[in-house]
Amino acid sequence: MKYKNIVALSLTACMLAACGGGGGSNNMTTPNNQGNSAQPTPPAQPAPSNLVTGYAYTVPKVGSAPDSFELTDGSRQQVKVGGTTVPLAWSGISSGGFTSITDASSKVVASGNRYKYTRFAYYKTKSTGKAGLLVNGAVTDVNDVPAAGIAKYTGEALAAAIDTGIDVEGKAAFDVDFAAKTVKGTLNNWQNANGLHPGIAAVNIDAKINGNTFSQNGATKANGAFYGPSAVELGGVASTSEVVASFGAKKQ
Repeated sequence: MKYKNIVALSLTACMLAACGGGGGSNNMTTPNNQGNSAQPTPPAQPAPSNLVTGYAYTVPKVGSAPDSFELTDGSRQQVKVGGTTVPLAWSGISSGGFTSITDASSKVVASGNRYKYTRFAYYKTKSTGKAGLLVNGAVTDVNDVPAAGIAKYTGEALAAAIDTGIDVEGKAAFDVDFAAKTVKGTLNNWQNANGLHPGIAAVNIDAKINGNTFSQNGATKANGAFYGPSAVELGGVASTSEVVASFGAKKQ
């Protein structure tokens, strides 16, 4: 936020008396400036706040709920979830689809450059065996989210089965009613790296919009946000008793 500096200027007003008859003199009156003039008080600086730019859910043990994290740095290159740094892009590697990188320390599957403002990913740390799903990116300004209208979004999803730990890819489709403040959609058509359908159930999203984010509680939990100018993309994470997922989609 920009502030204008206000400077108080003291002006010296001079009054010259007109010359009279013989023996007259010129008189000059000077205002008394010895008192302290009041200085305007600048507007108070707002307290800094962390803008939520994304979310992450860990893959829990069977019968447990995932740990959840709010992300605040907006990076589509790498992001820190708890104490784990997850890369989301790699130098010299560019793909319109998913990019899967496995090294000595971790496995990461991340969305490619089809999404200009959003990155979503699956990650697993080999040393701990812990895995999670996340979304992060350039969140739409809250004043740039449409106040009315209905829009369709289509995209992709990533997920991990809670019982087996298998990670899969799928499709995402949403209907957003900005006036009613609803985000409804489905994550389905799950396939693993071999193109096989592992039988993971579809994830149904029925979330409420709050500003530039949306959320759902209940048997299915979800957190997400709109990304880019005029909410041109959306992304989020979701969990059920069977699966934890992340997703991204573009406005059609």
